[in-house]
Amino acid sequence: MDVKDACDTLKDLNEMSRTVGAEPEDESKVCGVRVPTQEELAATAANNWKSAYQSAAEALGRPIILPKVSWDDLKKQACAMAGTVSPICP
Repeated sequence: MDVKDACDTLKDLNEMSRTVGAEPEDESKVCGVRVPTQEELAATAANNWKSAYQSAAEALGRPIILPKVSWDDLKKQACAMAGTVSPICP
């Protein structure tokens, strides 16, 4: 369920609550949430990759072990994807 669906659902529930005389929930907690764009999320992950990696590992319930990558390993992977790119991948 995305934020818009959650907001719409909460509005519907609040309408039903008012009909039966119950106290409605605060819609601003859900409907007032600003959802970041894909670009903002990608930039945050790129700029804070270590934090993003740790958060993902915690969410999955796996130990937080950051990979150690050497320049040669990185170069090998990049060159395999990019092909011959001078001067990195001769």
